[in-house]
Amino acid sequence: LELQETTPRYRLPRDPGPASVDDHLAGVGRSSRRTMRLYRRRAADAGAVVRFDTPDRALRRDVLDLCLATADKHAPGYYPPDELEALLRALGEDCRILRLELDGTLLAASICLLDRRSAHFWAGGSLYPDELNWSPQYVLFAAEMEAGLGTGRPVLEFGRRNDEFKTRYGLRPVRLGRVVG
Repeated sequence: LELQETTPRYRLPRDPGPASVDDHLAGVGRSSRRTMRLYRRRAADAGAVVRFDTPDRALRRDVLDLCLATADKHAPGYYPPDELEALLRALGEDCRILRLELDGTLLAASICLLDRRSAHFWAGGSLYPDELNWSPQYVLFAAEMEAGLGTGRPVLEFGRRNDEFKTRYGLRPVRLGRVVG
């Protein structure tokens, strides 16, 4: 057996940590802060709606398809939709689905796994319609932070990948290892 380092996951510093998304954004670069605030305002002006709810109320095929399409960019077949749906429904209250919609169309989604100490935004993805003047990814990330802070949990994690974006927005990498045999 061999221990290997793998792609890190990212965590929002929480000791003591920000009380709000705006508190957190105050600590990132001016350009990044301005971009995030601009996209959030444009999304709100467009009528975008964010919901953070249990799988029985928020999990639909569109969420599963979006997670699969996003993961397929890095690891084809990583989230088989039927198995993913069964897992998320079995988790019940220990799972939340964050949905970002515009005019009833899903633009972005995130799956959050909950335990006593942490809210882990584990998987998700975004669409990028040409007609938008804002980024669903940015708005989703802000909504993840807001929802995570709202859970009151001391640990907020934001999955792996997209290293440059996550470090630019003040998340810290957590090293991960794997055992290969």
